[in-house]
Amino acid sequence: MVRISHAASYFMPLFCSSQPYVVLVACITTTGIFVAFYMSSYLLAKQYDDPGLFKPVAQDYFRTSLLGVFSPILYYFVKTFLFNVNRRYLILNLLIDFPLNDWFILFIIVCLAYPQQEQTSPGESYNLWHIIPRQSYIFGLAWALGEFIICVTGNLFNYQELDTNPGEPLQPDSDVRDNITLAKCVGLRSISSTISQNVYCADYGSIRKPVDDTVVIDPTDNSMRMTSADDDEEQLKDANDWRATDAQLISRTFAPIKTKKELFIEVSLLFLVLTSNILLTIGESLIFCIFFIYMPHHEELFTKVVNYFGNKSLRFFLFTVLIPFTTANLLVNTMIYLWNDIDEWFNHSPETSPNPVADDYTNFYESDLSLQRSANSFAEENQPTLMLMSSPSELHYYNNNTGSENYDTDSLKILVIAKDVINAWRSAARKDSFVLSIMFIWGVTVFLTGLISTVLG
Repeated sequence: MVRISHAASYFMPLFCSSQPYVVLVACITTTGIFVAFYMSSYLLAKQYDDPGLFKPVAQDYFRTSLLGVFSPILYYFVKTFLFNVNRRYLILNLLIDFPLNDWFILFIIVCLAYPQQEQTSPGESYNLWHIIPRQSYIFGLAWALGEFIICVTGNLFNYQELDTNPGEPLQPDSDVRDNITLAKCVGLRSISSTISQNVYCADYGSIRKPVDDTVVIDPTDNSMRMTSADDDEEQLKDANDWRATDAQLISRTFAPIKTKKELFIEVSLLFLVLTSNILLTIGESLIFCIFFIYMPHHEELFTKVVNYFGNKSLRFFLFTVLIPFTTANLLVNTMIYLWNDIDEWFNHSPETSPNPVADDYTNFYESDLSLQRSANSFAEENQPTLMLMSSPSELHYYNNNTGSENYDTDSLKILVIAKDVINAWRSAARKDSFVLSIMFIWGVTVFLTGLISTVLG
């Protein structure tokens, strides 16, 4: 999945709705957001007013847009189909979706800033790496568009709209139930056994020999393996595990959107999540291009930040800007999404497979904002716990049981503080208000940092 897929449950109900007008409103809103950001790019200069500097033309911006849209598609293809990264590995996915993704964005920006021929005087020219801030802006917007396209197309079949209202139990058809009898069940079992014997047995003259080996295909990674047909228990276990895995990856239900208020809330969530992701992507694109904007002897055209880092080495820019930013981006997004992903993973895991009658109808409104989203809560007993002692007596008891009488009070205080911080984060990170607000604040912060550093400062 791509980065915005971590928050897909906030807007995918719009695109997976069975009501055409809801999908139409979602498409119009999405188009309006991207068009608005594109129009805002005209506030930036298309080129510097200096005859000696590189002046990008329409072809350069077109190439920038293509690289922005198709580069995340290539990244997703390599991650999903070549390396086959399992979505259940949450930490690994966060590492791939953020720091590695950030460095891949930097690589594409470096490709855009290939040496341009600069003319200082008639008959004299030289090549320098150079990029215009507006190019980086367009690139970040196009990258966000590519990620959004991947997210929507990849999740279209992962969300299912419920046919009934939340809280309304499913009632079996009384006519069908009345017609079910024990004799019919036994007869059906006999027929199925006869069919299986005809299918899995081969005739060799008058002797029937059962087929010993069966090819089994794992739907999660399309791998094949041989298994014994006699090992019914193992095959049944494998089938149940795969079915539970399929439920985890596919079965995410949401209530139908019936009122204008619900539609307004869903569209607002789409606007908030999409805007946050666009701001983050554009902002980091501007930050990454700081070093490549600078051109010697043209300091009056650039910001103080560009002039400062432009006069330094690439290594200095790497250790003072790029590594700290990618690290901070990983930490912030881990703080935003980790518990949200854990909740969703446990709710659809094989150990706690969802009950379509009980769970899917009771977990729609779980935050203090009462925002509708796919069910992503799980039983408290299935939640991961941290083995941290909360009091000196608990630690002393633990040490006595392990044969040690000494303990460090200062270390204990640190553990207690760490436990309190983690518990506070865990309780806050499960709320939609926390996820959405921090996501938006971080996106705005990165965007303003990049804009001030390259254009306004």
